[in-house]
Amino acid sequence: MYEHNSKKGEPKILEECQLPLTGSRCVNRIITEKAVFDVDANEGLTLIEIADNLTLDELKACTGCNFKVSSGLKQIKID
Repeated sequence: MYEHNSKKGEPKILEECQLPLTGSRCVNRIITEKAVFDVDANEGLTLIEIADNLTLDELKACTGCNFKVSSGLKQIKID
């Protein structure tokens, strides 16, 4: 699992990678404590699951890129 934001609260999921690449286009799903995104090289990110303690607007505010929302969006139970 990947942390959605840095310790400073900055988004880690961005439009473009700002670090040296070790692999290009090798990720097809991103899983964080806040959400799950499917990744498509042509279509970009699609939100498929969201933490039950977040609204869609809150997630958009803490994510550093645009994403689509699946019509079958599910909630992740966070304890």
